[in-house]
Amino acid sequence: MTIYEASDHAGGDDRFLDVLTARKAELSPSERRVAEFVLEAPDKVIHMSIATLAEEVGVSQPTVLRLVRTMGLASYPELKLRTGQSIVAGTPYVHSEVASSDPLDQIVDKLVDSSIYTLTMLRRSIDQKVLARVIDILSNAPRIDCYGAGAARI
Repeated sequence: MTIYEASDHAGGDDRFLDVLTARKAELSPSERRVAEFVLEAPDKVIHMSIATLAEEVGVSQPTVLRLVRTMGLASYPELKLRTGQSIVAGTPYVHSEVASSDPLDQIVDKLVDSSIYTLTMLRRSIDQKVLARVIDILSNAPRIDCYGAGAARI
């Protein structure tokens, strides 16, 4: 099974960076290093040869090709194409950790960007038909009980 399957194309090829982010933990350590570079510098990757990317990340060219194949892509140019499509579609956020040395404005930007990204992913993942069905079921329910414990307590 490849990681970037047809089901991932449901939102269009513009979701490649989102899929790469979501599946990063499933990659081998060396593939993960390549993926992290793609996510951190997608605008650079689309202009890099496979040899340049491999050298920049400190891996072999076959490692880059393994990531390409693991993601279900046919070739390195396809990885560059999908990355470019994600950039054009405006993948709004690529994870960046808050460091203790970050200035306050950068911390605020990172936190807000993270929230925007999370909400955008939530919006994209909601199945409107399922949501409508749940609303219908709940509105016709004779009773709805809510329970909470700890910090989730009501």
